[in-house]
Amino acid sequence: MKYEGRLDSITGLKGFFSILIVLFHTLPESPFISSIPLTSLIRLFGGTVGNYFFFVSSGFLISVGYRARIQRHELSLKEFTLKRLSKIYPLYIITNAFALIITVLRNGLSAIHLDMIIFTILMQNGGGMGEHFPYNSSAWFISALFVCYLVFFFIAYHAKNSTQYTCMVAFGIIWGYSLISGYLSAPLAFAHQGDSFFCFFTGCALAELYPYIKESTHKWLQPVCAATLVFSIFLMLKFGVEVICGDLGAALALFIYPILIYLALYCKPVSAFLQIRPVQYLGKISFSIFLWHVVVCEYLCWGYTVISGNGTIDGFRYPVYIAVMLVVSILSYHFIEPKKFLRISM
Repeated sequence: MKYEGRLDSITGLKGFFSILIVLFHTLPESPFISSIPLTSLIRLFGGTVGNYFFFVSSGFLISVGYRARIQRHELSLKEFTLKRLSKIYPLYIITNAFALIITVLRNGLSAIHLDMIIFTILMQNGGGMGEHFPYNSSAWFISALFVCYLVFFFIAYHAKNSTQYTCMVAFGIIWGYSLISGYLSAPLAFAHQGDSFFCFFTGCALAELYPYIKESTHKWLQPVCAATLVFSIFLMLKFGVEVICGDLGAALALFIYPILIYLALYCKPVSAFLQIRPVQYLGKISFSIFLWHVVVCEYLCWGYTVISGNGTIDGFRYPVYIAVMLVVSILSYHFIEPKKFLRISM
């Protein structure tokens, strides 16, 4: 079954997971917030849950969009790289520039480190020469993701048939999981690169698997998957992730997200909800949300410190932060993201 008209559902999911990452990074430590159910779980696992979804969904979407063209040699490495860079690099470098300015305002010129600036510009988080997060700390994700893009192109370009492609993608999954467990220090071993390979190539595998599901199978597979997902999440919340799998990452990438993406694509009620306009819009601005939320938080913390001497964002300040962050993200989506900011014709 083809994916035409279905991928908007993935866009809708991105919006919800981007908000989860925002909450993970910015939820204040206040009695009121702590009293809200699930906030403790968000603080503990929100980053992993959000980042793993974005890696899986990115692998899925990139495989759907580019794998066949690359295998037919209709797209060169240069064209593919420029397309990916035009999508992610402008906003990546702009948010890092703002993060650097805020860091200097808060800590003085001593915050400027030439090696960190160079690594940030090159989207290189160390490469075996020590781990360097970019000034916009969330942007490590973009660095890791871009390496996945390059490895994906190599696999798709050199695989002579579907069997070879599947085997190489499976190796990418195994390689990523081995990096997670052992965290090898080697060139291009970016921060969390194991997480990215493991999840990204899982997404690539799902893109190859789902079209082979027969139409008649969906009638019983959808309710089974929905019930399994709800019951599994209940068990994990009640008894801990170990009840499903001893490893949260493995449970998410290999079990929870494959079911969630399947339901988003093929279950009509789920798909219809994810394609309503507000949800779609939230998904469309999710890339800007992801790259701006820490920068906006740091700026407001600095501003409050200058004004009142108290830089914490809690109480009424937190809704103000959310509002400012969303406004900045909306403006970024309309005026900075690549289609408006950097045009590359292919």
